[in-house]
Amino acid sequence: MIGQNVGLDYLMPIAIEQLQRNPLAAGDFYPGDLLEKVLQVQADFWLTHPDLRRVVAHLVKGFKPFPDDLRKALQVFQQA
Repeated sequence: MIGQNVGLDYLMPIAIEQLQRNPLAAGDFYPGDLLEKVLQVQADFWLTHPDLRRVVAHLVKGFKPFPDDLRKALQVFQQA
């Protein structure tokens, strides 16, 4: 649902909490897909939830090395 930008007010805090425990947590498909979907959320959400954006930015900043297959999603997040 996050990938479809549905229910974000409810789902994003839960997803971010899970990512804080395990940044490569698997959603439904593969390790890292939850982070990928969170990073690709529409910019409007981040504008209205700057506190959650800061948490995700901090999470991503501490992720070294950052997985190559998630770099495209990271660019979407950074441009939001």
